[in-house]
Amino acid sequence: MDDVLLIVIIVAVFIALFFAAFLIVKAKTKSKGGAEVKPENIEVLADYVRAQKAHADEERRIKLLKQADMKQKLETFKQTKEQLRDKLKGQIDAKEWKPLEAVFKSADKGGVGIYILYNQTKNKYYIY
Repeated sequence: MDDVLLIVIIVAVFIALFFAAFLIVKAKTKSKGGAEVKPENIEVLADYVRAQKAHADEERRIKLLKQADMKQKLETFKQTKEQLRDKLKGQIDAKEWKPLEAVFKSADKGGVGIYILYNQTKNKYYIY
């Protein structure tokens, strides 16, 4: 009986060692990252890689166009802002504005526009 138990233990140890060796070999081949590719699939993979590259190039091109468009819009905004500032400054310097009562009357009639209010006490201008 002891001989049978010893044989069972030896067989179990060999099975465990075999299984452990199998798992180690499998892990090593998986970690290499390589995969076997059939010759008929090489062209398909090459097409996929070319399509991915073209897509990435198109994304970069679109990003650059958006950046250029945003730069142009920002420059236009800066120019418009400077022109408006110069125009308003000229009007403020010339004191070409309506009295506050006239502003309220035109607002009651639906007057839309930019209103410049001047505080004589603090010597400050407010633009609405």
